[in-house]
Amino acid sequence: QLPLTQYKQTVAQDLSYVRETLRHKLAEYNVHPATALSVSKTEQGSIQLDGKIPDQVRERIQQDLNNNRGFGEALSRLSVTEPTLHFMDNALKLNQAYGVNNSLLDSLLSDNQQFNGLQDVIHRYDSLKRNANSGQSDFGNSAQRYAFNLNTRA
Repeated sequence: QLPLTQYKQTVAQDLSYVRETLRHKLAEYNVHPATALSVSKTEQGSIQLDGKIPDQVRERIQQDLNNNRGFGEALSRLSVTEPTLHFMDNALKLNQAYGVNNSLLDSLLSDNQQFNGLQDVIHRYDSLKRNANSGQSDFGNSAQRYAFNLNTRA
């Protein structure tokens, strides 16, 4: 059994921090609170903000976010933890609905529950992605393309 609830609580702390920081920045710069934003990291590691806001305001918010070390660290953690958590959650839901095990999820888990912490599973998931494609497709690059979206619908 995976402690999925515990994993979700760990990720929720970073999600909440990033969401609230963005909401405060919108308020600070008098931008409508329902404005859709997308925050990601460039290949150089700086934070990039996209949204329908004036360029000058976007650049100022982006600069503030780049100067906020805690925000950058939380976004970096989310770029790894959130996709892995979504994969595990979906695999377990499909398992429950159809009674079929997901062989990829099974390969990520250890028989010893002590080694099934979120960081352990994330490490094995990332290693598997890197080894599976060796950079030949987009599968191994999800962390680079990760974007946190605020006020958007999937």
